[in-house]
Amino acid sequence: SITGMSRQISPQVAWSIIKNQNRFLVKQKTEAFSSEPNNLTNLHRFAYSGLAKKQTVGLAPEKGGKNGAVVLTVRRRFLRRPARDYESYPLRKDFRRQASSVRRILKNVRPDLTRVALARLTKINRSLKPVRPLKKKVHTSKKKRTFHRKKATTKAAEAPTTA
Repeated sequence: SITGMSRQISPQVAWSIIKNQNRFLVKQKTEAFSSEPNNLTNLHRFAYSGLAKKQTVGLAPEKGGKNGAVVLTVRRRFLRRPARDYESYPLRKDFRRQASSVRRILKNVRPDLTRVALARLTKINRSLKPVRPLKKKVHTSKKKRTFHRKKATTKAAEAPTTA
């Protein structure tokens, strides 16, 4: 597999192998996207690659989770222990505490992805919030406006009558 291969070779060599074709590559008209795990931006670039890089970070909503729980997955460099290769951190508190946890964890792993991870966390939290129905506008009944036409004035009506 490509993930097992990427442990044995340098990230640059792994990227040169997978950059033109792999199962996660989605090409659009002007941009190449990626659906690989642990790619925060879903852009097909070496800086965000979850396959080629040694240390990767992923954020996703928890499966079957309640109250907007998010899971932060970090891949570290345990080359001889694949079971310990990925660490999961469930983030179940409010958004501010989730953001501080993401900052704290990424400071040691991938500090260059901190802003991208916080942007992804914001999008995930917004998507997990329940949608409020729009309030229907209630029209208050106002008095019906009636427009009175001015009576047509003629010169004969304006002139005083003398008798």
